[in-house]
Amino acid sequence: MRSFDVNHITIEPTDIPADATINDPSRVTRPQDRSGVVVKFAVKISHGALLQLVDDAGAPLAVGSTATLRSTGVTVPVGYEGEAYVEELGPHNLITVERTDGQHCTVLFDYRAVRGEIPKIGPLHCVGNKP
Repeated sequence: MRSFDVNHITIEPTDIPADATINDPSRVTRPQDRSGVVVKFAVKISHGALLQLVDDAGAPLAVGSTATLRSTGVTVPVGYEGEAYVEELGPHNLITVERTDGQHCTVLFDYRAVRGEIPKIGPLHCVGNKP
C-alpha cells in the first residue's frame, strides 16, 4: 500500500463462504508511512436456508406466493418449485405463507446451521387456513 495515499481494498463477495453475507465489500484507507493498518469487514453468518414449500397434496406452492418468517417479520417471495430463501433462521421457526389465491397456510420446521453451506430443507407441508 502507498503511504498517505488513498488505497482501495476489496473482498470478492464470491470468496466468502456461501452461508455468509457482506454488506460492503470495499474499504478505503490511508496508512501512515512505515506503519501497518487493520481493515475490518462486516462479514456475518446469514443463518439462511432454501425451503421447499408444498401444499397439503404435496404440490409445490405457486410462484408469487409470499412467505413471512414470524420471528423477524421479513417477507420473501416463493419461486419456482415452491422454493423460498429465508435468512435469520432460529432453531425452531414458523412461517406464514400468503398464497396467490388469497389463502394462508403455516409451516413449522427446525433449522440447524451447516457451516459453509446453505442447507435445503423440505419438502415442508404448508398447513392451510382460510382467510
